[in-house]
Amino acid sequence: MVLLQQELLEASDRFVQSSSEKKSLYKKAPIYVIHDPSDIRLVEGLIVILKEVLGELSFNWAAGYDLNSLQVNTYVDEKDKILSSAIVVFLATFKSLQNNSLLNLLEFSKVINKATYIIPTKYEETVYGESFSKQHMMMYFEQARASAKIILKIKSPEQKNILRTVVSEEQLK
Repeated sequence: MVLLQQELLEASDRFVQSSSEKKSLYKKAPIYVIHDPSDIRLVEGLIVILKEVLGELSFNWAAGYDLNSLQVNTYVDEKDKILSSAIVVFLATFKSLQNNSLLNLLEFSKVINKATYIIPTKYEETVYGESFSKQHMMMYFEQARASAKIILKIKSPEQKNILRTVVSEEQLK
């Protein structure tokens, strides 16, 4: 159910971003991904998997295409991106959990009542992000029994033992 970081890296090999998608990083996108800058390949894999599960979606994330080397206050810019997105996902990795700026962005998205989800990941024997399950919605992925198809499941803090299957972006809002 928890995404293996190795699976995300393998999925990132299938990541292709068109020039129109690069331009959309400057515009409003329904899903904003909070992640550590060193986890770009993991985010690419996550985008591939989410598109396979939910169809074509637009994402906004710090891909490196929109970074201005002279930009001083990226934190404010990230808040603007969260404000303009309908859904926020936090990719939980060792580095993202150590990054106070990212944790502040996560808290900001919760304070302004954005649909916010934590995506826990696993590296070797360590799972990152499970500690958020009491405060945040959790997003899990599982493989269908009869096929190689991936199914997206959501768990809310209020319904600890119930996982809800999601088949469209609208169900995340």
